[in-house]
Amino acid sequence: MGGESTSADSWYDYHLRRQREHDAANPDAASYVLEPEDCAELLREGVQYYHRYLSFWHLELYELCARDTERNLRLFTLCGSTPARSACGLSSISGGRT
Repeated sequence: MGGESTSADSWYDYHLRRQREHDAANPDAASYVLEPEDCAELLREGVQYYHRYLSFWHLELYELCARDTERNLRLFTLCGSTPARSACGLSSISGGRT
């Protein structure tokens, strides 16, 4: 993962762990913030999981498709949370809100 020793299975797991650590250490401070580079890594990883999903679908391994889809939905939630929305280039997307 980018030459950095993260001890995580994915960029999503790495940033989720960092978010939890930040929030635990700073309960009254600003939320954990993703940098644009972090968002690029996460979204690129999401595309890789989507490609794997497609392979699982063609192999009729639907449980694995569902697992990867749920994982990507959590990744998009992390990237779409405020203040990460603008850093990830998602500020123009309503996130289901009207």
